[in-house]
Formats: sequence, C-alpha cells, structure tokens
Amino acid sequence: MNYEKATIKKRTLISMNFHQPMGKYLFHHHPIGYFEADIDLPVLKEGKKIWMSPAISELESMGEGIEKGHGKCLTLGLGIGVLPYLWLLKDEVDSVTVVEINQDVIDLFEKHIRPQFRTAKKLEIIPW
Repeated sequence: MNYEKATIKKRTLISMNFHQPMGKYLFHHHPIGYFEADIDLPVLKEGKKIWMSPAISELESMGEGIEKGHGKCLTLGLGIGVLPYLWLLKDEVDSVTVVEINQDVIDLFEKHIRPQFRTAKKLEIIPW
C-alpha cells in the first residue's frame, strides 16, 4: 500500500454525482463534467491500482453521513481520512473515532495525511 498523488488532467470527463434519482425504472444516472485545470488528489494505491481517493462520487456518497455528524462520531474504515476530516471541521462535532482493520492504512494515514489535519479536536484510530 502506497500513498501517492494522482492528477486528473484538465477537461477529463468524470462523474460529478454519485446517484441522481431518475424515476420508476431508471434508478440513477451519473452526470459528467470536467475541470478547467489539472486537479491533484491524494490516493492510496495497492500496487498500480487506486484503492481509495477523494473522488467526487465518494464525497457525494458521504454527504448524508457528514451532515448528520455531531457530538462524538464513530466510523468503520479509515480510507484516506476524508470523512473524519470533514466531521472535524464541523462546529457540532467534538471528536471522531475510527475503527480500521488494515495497519498499513493506519501507518500511511499517520505519516502522510494526519499531519495535514489542522484541528485540536480528538481523532482516535482503533486498530481492529
């Protein structure tokens, strides 16, 4: 497992929304769009395969959970830490606890990503 940066080249077509309800028979569609400039993203790779990234579809899928976060929050699975980070930015969140099964993910997060979190709020990672 490696932490790297990946680039979405400008004008590369990408899915802009995770689920867009369409009606009784067409359950959802994925609207597409692009950026006018290159966008650099942190990614976790396993070999050459991207295992986790802060893709727009991933952020969209977390929207309801982010919105509902308040007080002491708990999540299973760390990924690259987008959900805990977005929770910690909220005034109504006191702390975040993450349960993670993969020690490599924890180690990469602690080395590369956690130092970028600029908050005094408590973030606890519990290895499973």
